[in-house]
Amino acid sequence: MVWQLHDPLSYIPHPIKALYQRFCFYRHYGYYGRFAHIFSVSEENVDFVHRFNKQPITFIPNGTDTERLHITFERSRKPFIFLAFGGRNISKRIDLLIRAAQLLHKQQEQNFEVWLTNGTDTQQVVNEKVGNNLPSWLKIVEQQADVSKLYDSVSCFVSTSEHETFSYAICEASISGLPVVQSDIEPTMWNAGNPSTFVFHFPDIKDLAEQMKKVMEYDPAQLEERCRKTSKTNAHKYSLETWATKVIDFYRSL
Repeated sequence: MVWQLHDPLSYIPHPIKALYQRFCFYRHYGYYGRFAHIFSVSEENVDFVHRFNKQPITFIPNGTDTERLHITFERSRKPFIFLAFGGRNISKRIDLLIRAAQLLHKQQEQNFEVWLTNGTDTQQVVNEKVGNNLPSWLKIVEQQADVSKLYDSVSCFVSTSEHETFSYAICEASISGLPVVQSDIEPTMWNAGNPSTFVFHFPDIKDLAEQMKKVMEYDPAQLEERCRKTSKTNAHKYSLETWATKVIDFYRSL
């Protein structure tokens, strides 16, 4: 029996529900997990499950279908457009991006926009932070099956997530040639060392605004070169071929 740990694992912030969760986790991972061979897309999930089961768990990050991506390093900067994906805001935390953009807009003369895809909680979060009348720099855009159409239209990708496992969005955006501003949560730190990555300390909106300012002010030619290096690195490390090889090796080791 083989298990893949894919979804984020955490406790609900409610003492009674969290206690029940702990029982369920212990039964699932501590008892039934003893009979499974496990691999995980996230090292954070490995650490979480090891609280209940000390058996070895193999870390195999997901692979990305690079064939469906349009890779380009020619980016429009007028206006400079930040893109973030909406979703369940308890995980995606796009509220931090909106607040950071508000700070930046007060102090920044440079023209910029923030685009948010219309996910589960996007409209609700936007209404809570800015009301029904959106400022000129904020847009809600529809999600698209061909994600390259979005990536080709913007200048930078932003991930303000509090919870992730393996972020396809960060991986695909970086391979597509976009610089990335991301939170310093453990599950996305695999991308932190790349030269076109700008990391902010979660949930510090002042630091987030500072990183957004840095990427806007970065020399375009130097940033393009950094994006090329990151794209090449991530396209190799997180390709479907690399992922498939690791999974096959895992099964062969059983």
